[in-house]
Amino acid sequence: MAVNYNIRELRALSEHLTTVTGIPFDQMNQSFLKRRLNYFNDKKGFRKGEQLIEFIMKDEFKEEFIAYMTIPVSELFRDAGLWRNIRHYLTELAFVSEINVWIPQVSSGEELYTLLIIAKEEGIIDKLNVTVGYSSNYKIDCIQKGYLRAKRMDTNLYNYKRFEGKAALEDYFDTKEDGLYLKNNLMDGVKFKKGLVTAGQPDEKMDLVLFRNAMLYYKKDYQSIFKNAIDDCLKPGGLLCVGVKEILPSPFSDRFECIDQKEKIYKKFKALMD
Repeated sequence: MAVNYNIRELRALSEHLTTVTGIPFDQMNQSFLKRRLNYFNDKKGFRKGEQLIEFIMKDEFKEEFIAYMTIPVSELFRDAGLWRNIRHYLTELAFVSEINVWIPQVSSGEELYTLLIIAKEEGIIDKLNVTVGYSSNYKIDCIQKGYLRAKRMDTNLYNYKRFEGKAALEDYFDTKEDGLYLKNNLMDGVKFKKGLVTAGQPDEKMDLVLFRNAMLYYKKDYQSIFKNAIDDCLKPGGLLCVGVKEILPSPFSDRFECIDQKEKIYKKFKALMD
């Protein structure tokens, strides 16, 4: 029988997990936290809450737990309309010497790979500097190597067709025994920085921030911390892309203009340059 946490137990566990991992589990929505805990407990065969606590006391297991508590992006070019907008924006920046992009949190590489493929097709890959934030070491090695699960390739090909790409998607990957790998030269402008959003902020000002479908899993008050950190890092005129179910309410509506309501793309007002 699966572990069944009541509200008091879930609150106490989230506080303990925050202390042990440094990840703000106590600021997550309880419904989301409970679902992910149940998923992980079932995966590991845990039937008592104490088993999870014992498990994460070992560093290597703690990293695995943190990795499985974040939601991976499972497809390349998911939401083709969004990526067409991003492509248009990046081509408008082709005249600058460098283009800075921040992906504050990854648990899989599909979003990063999509961005790099677009930059390659538009001839701006050498100008692209991408800072990728991550909270767990458990899967980051696979992402750094450009690993992609081959079993989702049919969906990836369909998404790429809808995106209206300029080449064959397979050309960007090498096939190996355990799966597909993004061609090495595409990762040259990518650096990885450990830390959840505020702890992993890049040193440079960003032209584009991709933080999609992450804030909605946290309490509204804590979402403001994420939004302020992103606002601090984004250049005036820069773009922020959030999930389709996420919004930037006041006071962030005074700092950003929504330029695509469907895809949830926001532009930072240039008037805030000083």
